[in-house]
Amino acid sequence: MSREVRCTMNKITCPCCGYRTLDSDGSYDICPICFWEDDPFQKENEYDLGANHVPLVEAQKNYIRYGACEKRFVKNVRKSNEQDKRNPNWKAFKDDLYELGLVCRRFKEGVYNIADLEHNLSLIDSSKEINKIIEQAMNDIEMIRFCTSDYKQRDEAIEVVEKLLKRLNITTIET
Repeated sequence: MSREVRCTMNKITCPCCGYRTLDSDGSYDICPICFWEDDPFQKENEYDLGANHVPLVEAQKNYIRYGACEKRFVKNVRKSNEQDKRNPNWKAFKDDLYELGLVCRRFKEGVYNIADLEHNLSLIDSSKEINKIIEQAMNDIEMIRFCTSDYKQRDEAIEVVEKLLKRLNITTIET
């Protein structure tokens, strides 16, 4: 067995990317593949902020999108190579309500415009009951886009978003 394989086998799995890159569990090591800081609090509370500026659930999605836990860290990471081993038991979180909350938060923060909001809501796939509620919100947003003065659209759409979040009992994560 080569030294590289032995070293990888003794490593702990990064909760963000799934590669065995960390020296010990919860030691605040930074993963060289995704740049996630191994915060034990965030590992147990995957929706909360801690040493990292994004929740673990969002960091996993960012790793899939950008190759880093946050877009701003793309320049700090390295690609995985043949010596890097992903833990076969590691799985990313799948949480449609979190994704919905993230879309709504990005709209409220001004990252998404109304068209982006509508598009991203259409990509969320959840249970029939939740999809029906999302569809109603999308219909309301479409009416706002086509029937409301430009300067009032954002305020009215924020009301729809707030109503949607309240109806589904979703608390958006503040940044």
